[in-house]
Amino acid sequence: MNSINVKCNKAKWAYDECFNEWFRKDFIVDKQKKFPEGYVPCEKLLQTYKACTQDELSKFGTDINQTREAVLEARASDVKEAEERRAKFFQKKE
Repeated sequence: MNSINVKCNKAKWAYDECFNEWFRKDFIVDKQKKFPEGYVPCEKLLQTYKACTQDELSKFGTDINQTREAVLEARASDVKEAEERRAKFFQKKE
């Protein structure tokens, strides 16, 4: 999927690739691995992408803080669901 602006695509794709690799190799495969609270995989790439998208959103008068809160709420729900699926997946294999 592309970003909200073509100029942000390379940053988004780099982050997506890094995140997907982390997800496959670290999150899914190593069920015992614990991550520190607040850990952000591929954080530098994410920051680059966020900076680009924030610049673009501000052009439209979007309230970035409100958008951030909505995304964080959705992310928390997605993380919880992913953890539940991961637990069920490994329960079936044992």
